[in-house]
Amino acid sequence: MKIINNILYIEFADFMLAGWKADGIKKANFRNGPYWQMIPDWADKRKVLVQYDELRNKDKEKLTAHFGNPYEYIAKQRIKQLLELDHKAESFYRDYRYAGDKYLPIVHQQKYTAAASWLNVCRQNKVNYCLDSIS
Repeated sequence: MKIINNILYIEFADFMLAGWKADGIKKANFRNGPYWQMIPDWADKRKVLVQYDELRNKDKEKLTAHFGNPYEYIAKQRIKQLLELDHKAESFYRDYRYAGDKYLPIVHQQKYTAAASWLNVCRQNKVNYCLDSIS
């Protein structure tokens, strides 16, 4: 998904992830109907972008079923791109022992490492509102 001039566009790959067949998307491009408003992808001229707001409700629902609200999804993706794995935290939680020789379960190690990584994003002031976006 991309936002261009404050308009949300859906990429070919996103349609594929949501369950469309490549042939169906290509046929929609050839028909050039009112519900599939397409523009060339500026990053890759071989691809097209489809304007989300002009899609039929059933197509919007299919995308929403896979991605959730597309506007929230793209906002979170931009924030998630700032996230870098905190290798020091990962090493700390992997090596941590308590009660003698017990170690944290792997699920907890991963959860705590992810939390440390998100805190680093907040601490570095990359995003002012990142605490609202932690998922």
